[in-house]
Parts: sequence; structure tokens; C-alpha cells
Amino acid sequence: MTAMRKVLGPYANWFNRKYERSGSLIANRYKSAPVETEAYLLALVRYIHQNPLVAGISNHIDKYRYSSYRAYTKGGSSLVCTSTVFNLLSIDTSEAIEDFIEFHKTAEQEDFNLPDGVRKTEQQIRDAIVSALGEITPTEVCSLPLRERNAHLSFLRKKGFSIRQIERATGVSRKIIERA
Repeated sequence: MTAMRKVLGPYANWFNRKYERSGSLIANRYKSAPVETEAYLLALVRYIHQNPLVAGISNHIDKYRYSSYRAYTKGGSSLVCTSTVFNLLSIDTSEAIEDFIEFHKTAEQEDFNLPDGVRKTEQQIRDAIVSALGEITPTEVCSLPLRERNAHLSFLRKKGFSIRQIERATGVSRKIIERA
């Protein structure tokens, strides 16, 4: 953590000066929630493994090198404990691996980021933000002059978007959105 702060701190300062912005570049991206059911655990595992496909980073779920998917399907990783998930699928390990692969062939439909109970996909949220902003793209918001940026952020909040949704779409940090 200290090493990352030493690397990212000066970079953030340089970036903020260069682009006349303020705030942290990497903040509040992570959240935690208790996993209380087996179905929720399986859905989260699939959601995490399918993220590179959804984001367009990889075309094949088993080719993304930063995923634990291959540890589940091919083994050989001391960093990944596969037994918890496998035990939910089958008592027999080879059968559990087959079930795991089959389970991942279906796209995860659940969006775990919205607390209001109305489930929308990331693309639906992004499309709604693009529509609300009109002529500017969400990623252009962070490079706008301070007052204009804050006006757009405030407008998106009044339109009903959560801070987390705005943060993901625009790249503006949570603290800046809260203050706007």
C-alpha cells in the first residue's frame, strides 16, 4: 500500500496540474457486501470471470491472463482455492469442472452495483448518462473547467444517477461528485 501511494501520489499531482483538475485519480472503486447465499456466490464468480468479455478486454474467457478462470478449469494455482465453488457444483471434481465451464457459457444477467432494487445493465446506465449529457461524452466531463464539470455532475445526480454510476461512467472521483 505504501509503495502504491509513493508511485501514484506524485503521478496524480502531475496529472491534476497538467489537466487542471483536482482530486484523486484512483479512489473508491471497490466495495464489499456479504455473500450470504450459494447462488449469490456462484453469480459473483461468473460475473467476475465474465468482466473482461463484457469490457471488451478479451474475446475468450479462458485467455484473459489476470483471471482465476484457468485455475478453476485447468488447476495448477496455489493462490486460488477452488474447492468452495466446486463443492457447490458437484462432489466429483472432474464433474464440478465440467459444470463450472458450462455455467460460464451463460452470460451473467445480474448487476450487483445498484442498491435501489431496480436492476439495469452497465450498458443501460452508460447509455442513460450519455443521453442525459447530450453533446459531451461522459469521459469529457473530468476535463471540463471546474464550474462546468460540477454543474454536469450535479445535473446527473438530480437525474437520479448514483455517485457510483457517475464515477464509473465519467472517471471523476467519488469525493468530487459528492462535493459537486
